[in-house]
Amino acid sequence: MTWQDDALASIKKDESCSLELYEDTRGFWTIGWGRCLQTKVLTQGEADYLLGNDFKDASEDAIRYYPDFWSLTDVRKVVLVNMSYNLGLEGLMKFVKLEAAMSQKNWAQASAEILNSKLAPQRRQRLASMMLSG
Repeated sequence: MTWQDDALASIKKDESCSLELYEDTRGFWTIGWGRCLQTKVLTQGEADYLLGNDFKDASEDAIRYYPDFWSLTDVRKVVLVNMSYNLGLEGLMKFVKLEAAMSQKNWAQASAEILNSKLAPQRRQRLASMMLSG
């Protein structure tokens, strides 16, 4: 065992791990093994790693939302995964009329359902256009 292993074990013994955001004893927002988010920001690599995990979850949720997912064009798959990433499965499941329009291959109506949503305006316009064009 190296001194680095000992130091890591010592830190883990004192810190404990929280997978949820919490305020530490100094009032700083903290997560994981005592990572203070006010004094140590994420690196680009860490953010990209989290994005990869969240993208995988969003893709799986989009497939749960629309069982015929694999029959869609790649562009329409992108739309659903993007919406799932932004809204989560629970939010995406509220788009009942979108799912119905897609099931009927009514792309104009599916696009209109996205336009009629509360997604951010730029995102809403772009995703609706992508849904329509396929």
